[in-house]
Amino acid sequence: MRRYPASMTKLMTMVVAMDMVEKGQARLEEPVQTSERAESFGGSEVFLEAGEIFSLEEMLIAIAVASANDAAVAVAEHLAGSEAAFVELMNAKAQELGLKNTHFSNCHGLHDENNYTSPYDMALIARYALRYPKIREWCSIKQYTFRQNPLTILDNTPTRCFTGIRVPTVLRPAMWMLRDTTWYPLWRGRA
Repeated sequence: MRRYPASMTKLMTMVVAMDMVEKGQARLEEPVQTSERAESFGGSEVFLEAGEIFSLEEMLIAIAVASANDAAVAVAEHLAGSEAAFVELMNAKAQELGLKNTHFSNCHGLHDENNYTSPYDMALIARYALRYPKIREWCSIKQYTFRQNPLTILDNTPTRCFTGIRVPTVLRPAMWMLRDTTWYPLWRGRA
């Protein structure tokens, strides 16, 4: 059962970034400069401007709290040189995790026919992401001051799914997936 993951794509973006941090290929405190291309992304965003610099961790927080498409592209370009190269890393990670119904075509989740997953595969990605305390920390942030001038405060008003599990902004598209019972045993660590 293939579905369009929308902003849940960003969970894999955060996973790949954290894998690179864990392997010593990146540092959370390193600066990430926004490109003109990253600035151009609309939808959910933190209104990055070309040339603006934030730490990798700040960009990942913007992704987790505000589901920021512009930050996702800036991170992808910074870590892999281009979004396309980063998407290759995302697909390699999907293969490594044994995902059978997942393919990424971008790092932000804006609609594309070739960007798809399944509830089961998304549960596997989520379970893997939970191994990173930083991802859990970022997804639990309720409010974050991203920049002082102009003042930009990010709000993460989570929704509770029918099981009572908090679903942060970046994972809200999961609500339709959570109706599929295949995710529950995986979420509980029983697969």
